[in-house]
Amino acid sequence: MIIPLLIGGVAGVSIVGSCIGYATAHPSCQWFGPVRHVGSPALPPRVALTFDDGPTPGQTERILAVLAEHAVPASFFCIGRNVAAAPDLLRAIADGGHLVANHSYDHPRDGCFSGRRYWIDQLEQTNDAIQQVIGQRPQLFRPPMGLKTPRVLYAARKLGMTTVTWTHRGLDAWSTSPNKIVGRLTHRLPRGAILVLHDGAEPGRRRSIQPTLDALPVVIDCIRTQGFTFARLDEILSVDAYGRTSQAGPEHSAGPGG
Repeated sequence: MIIPLLIGGVAGVSIVGSCIGYATAHPSCQWFGPVRHVGSPALPPRVALTFDDGPTPGQTERILAVLAEHAVPASFFCIGRNVAAAPDLLRAIADGGHLVANHSYDHPRDGCFSGRRYWIDQLEQTNDAIQQVIGQRPQLFRPPMGLKTPRVLYAARKLGMTTVTWTHRGLDAWSTSPNKIVGRLTHRLPRGAILVLHDGAEPGRRRSIQPTLDALPVVIDCIRTQGFTFARLDEILSVDAYGRTSQAGPEHSAGPGG
């Protein structure tokens, strides 16, 4: 009698753990709170290119050059400490007509275990750093590694921010090839698809930007060949990109790119 009970208990724990893992990691799951992972299929066939973990000297400017060459607007989820270290790069992102969004201040890998106050501070510090540079306060947030714990989502809701995940990932934060990146980002795209690439690396890690740079023009051409155009996330999701602006900060208009 004891053995069946133990087996049942282990199975129950396993099921609960699987459910929690799914809710935390799957980009479309909203069990812990509202998340946007794709635009409306009723809107025109558009796709949003997004970049995580910048701004990063030696990398972000090279991504911006490719986007400018191909007249593609994008959205950049920036790490607050990187913004503080490279404000000119953040300014270049906004000056290029791209959207600037929040990707936490420290990109903590163990942040899943932190409380609500911690996450509110992570988002607020990043918004403050961005606002100080471009005079705009982001309304969009992507959790580090896309992990959506109840406390993370609570912090975003508390600050009136929209949490954004994705439909497709290039998985270029790890060692990969340009061909694999292209395949991951161009296969079976829905209208309003949100694609994730990286213009930097999370704190404490290094990566080569070259596979991303080699893949990006091919991704752009393939997606256009499929009949899609590119737009910023605020257009794809029909939401505001920015909230209140600083009275003392610089005036800056970051309108849509071409």
